[in-house]
Amino acid sequence: MDAFKHDSLDMRHNTTYMFDVIKADTGSYGAYRFKLVLRQNPALAYHLLNFTASKSTGKQVQVNWVSENEADYTNFTVERSTDGGVTYAIIGGVPSTGAGSYSLLDKNPGDNNLYRLKQEDINNNVTYSHIIPVGFASQSNKLANSNINVYPNPASSTVSIAVKTAINSNSASYRFTIVNSYGLVIKQAVSTQTNWQANISDLPPGSYIVRVLDSKAGNYIGDTKFIKN
Repeated sequence: MDAFKHDSLDMRHNTTYMFDVIKADTGSYGAYRFKLVLRQNPALAYHLLNFTASKSTGKQVQVNWVSENEADYTNFTVERSTDGGVTYAIIGGVPSTGAGSYSLLDKNPGDNNLYRLKQEDINNNVTYSHIIPVGFASQSNKLANSNINVYPNPASSTVSIAVKTAINSNSASYRFTIVNSYGLVIKQAVSTQTNWQANISDLPPGSYIVRVLDSKAGNYIGDTKFIKN
């Protein structure tokens, strides 16, 4: 950047810059006339192109992802949740090499799993992939046997939540809570009815937990999960 001429030059495409020095004007040759500016090219920034997780031989899960411009300075960490996205644990890390294609085999998944990829780029910016559920139906499914039913699932605009086993009380009260994959409460309502319909059109795609408590006694009734498209 030329402070004297208020001009600049892209030196990636132009390797020569002609300029004049005016002896009578120190601004034309002073120490602050030129400044070298280094910027990252957005077209060369890191991008995640694809992320998948699927059942493998036995009770194992194969996690794969494809990226571009990761070079050897991007950190990859695969995380898994077995409690419906309330908490996540690291199951492994893979160093970036610039190969563009990576994989990791989860040898000890739970019955109900949610997978996501944590990515840290050259600027230490941390991002997460979309979440992929992988379940093993042959195993005992704690969420599936819950006292809570949610439909439709997956859903895009609204979900209906129903309590299968009602509280034996004439003054029953239910606290319905929707929690995101980070464990944050997104929506909450208290009702005397065993059914509640929630508008989820404003929620980002991903996996959510629905948890129901006895609002008066504070007793746990059950929970289940749903996927927002």
